[in-house]
Amino acid sequence: MRQPTEISGAIPAALHGRVSDARVPARLPLHVEWGVPPSGASLSPDEVRIALTRIERPEWPIAELQELLAADERAQAEKFRFEADRRRYAVGRGMLRLWLSRYLNRAPQELSFRYGPNGKPIVEEGGDLHFNLSHSGGLAAYAATRAGEIGIDLERVHELVGLDQIGVLCFAPEERALISAQNPEDRLAQFFRLWTRHEAWLKAWGAGLGGATAPKPDEDAWSRPGAAGMLETFAPAPGFIASVAVIFPHGKKTL
Repeated sequence: MRQPTEISGAIPAALHGRVSDARVPARLPLHVEWGVPPSGASLSPDEVRIALTRIERPEWPIAELQELLAADERAQAEKFRFEADRRRYAVGRGMLRLWLSRYLNRAPQELSFRYGPNGKPIVEEGGDLHFNLSHSGGLAAYAATRAGEIGIDLERVHELVGLDQIGVLCFAPEERALISAQNPEDRLAQFFRLWTRHEAWLKAWGAGLGGATAPKPDEDAWSRPGAAGMLETFAPAPGFIASVAVIFPHGKKTL
């Protein structure tokens, strides 16, 4: 299977002060892998681990993944109208439980979750482990670190109706100008690079691009109190773009 490719260099310096700036320190080690690690896997204090899985064709039997779900997750799955959507939800949550259990040394069905004001999941047994997840086009990405709050956004690059109008609502003027300056064949990819970087940062804060707590498009991306961190963009698979953000706790020294 093709290895993920880092594409951080595709985000030019013109975007500094929007989705990254000079106050962002050197990156944490970023490990991207497919599937669930073996039992007892380690997660050091200063690294980020990302797991990728195909939720349409999971490596684990779907029935076994469904057995791992808590009652509220099973109830949530039943709310989906179509069986395919119920199956995708069950696979995504089951794989999440399996993945987290490896780092927490707990049985996956024993894990319990609570949710932040904007729905960001938190695992009760996690201690200093922070995680986030995203899925698009049949692919799911899970990100975890002990270094600070984390957010990840994964998007399949696809045609969008009203792309310019979406940009006006979500991006700063220079970001929109950057998209417009691309060759027609590169414009859509640049849009999704920017989108995932914004969304990953906002998810790290527990917000979202459409949320009431989201900053305005022209605000400095690291302007909140204690803000320092990393923001990386990579290509997890052909036709996909992903970004991951980590917000370090106030007072944590940069690398």
